[in-house]
Amino acid sequence: AGWAVQHLPLEAYRRRGFGLALTLQPLLDARAAGHTVAVLQAATQGVRIYERIGFQAFGGITEYKPLIER
Repeated sequence: AGWAVQHLPLEAYRRRGFGLALTLQPLLDARAAGHTVAVLQAATQGVRIYERIGFQAFGGITEYKPLIER
């Protein structure tokens, strides 16, 4: 099992392949270690990259957080 935390390059560094590299390398490492399944929770900004490397939308996740009273 592995875990990669979200990454979002600064605007000036987007569309240069950094997001793709940061996403693809852990997947290649996992494959080399014998893993055959990968699942991710995608932010809207990363959908294009994920689809480009073969991921497809599978379902949705509802996130909850506590209300902070001020």
